[in-house]
Amino acid sequence: MRKARNANKSFLAGTAVLFVAVFAVVLIFLFWGFSLSDNKEERQRKDVFRFVITDDFRGQDLAVWLGDSLIASHAHAGDTLTHTRLADETTLLLVDNATDHVTLIPVSARSGLVPLRRPKEVE
Repeated sequence: MRKARNANKSFLAGTAVLFVAVFAVVLIFLFWGFSLSDNKEERQRKDVFRFVITDDFRGQDLAVWLGDSLIASHAHAGDTLTHTRLADETTLLLVDNATDHVTLIPVSARSGLVPLRRPKEVE
């Protein structure tokens, strides 16, 4: 009878040790996952570009192109457009829908708020 009690105690102790080890591994992966998700959100915030069309384009119906992608088809002065992930050197095209006049605006790779103004030589 005594041997059976020792076997049960050792089985119970082994199961408890295994439970603690599995619990510790789960906690490590949870903390690791939460720290990676924080970095991902921070990375996404850095890649967000907000383009604000200034009053230089008042009264115009604009189509806004970024490279070969159409961002907005009917934008007006005061509109804010959001885009993510730009290449290092990108040009924004503002096309007047009424006259098909194209305004090229170079955009740097720094994220943040980018006011869209008419270049001086066009005026």
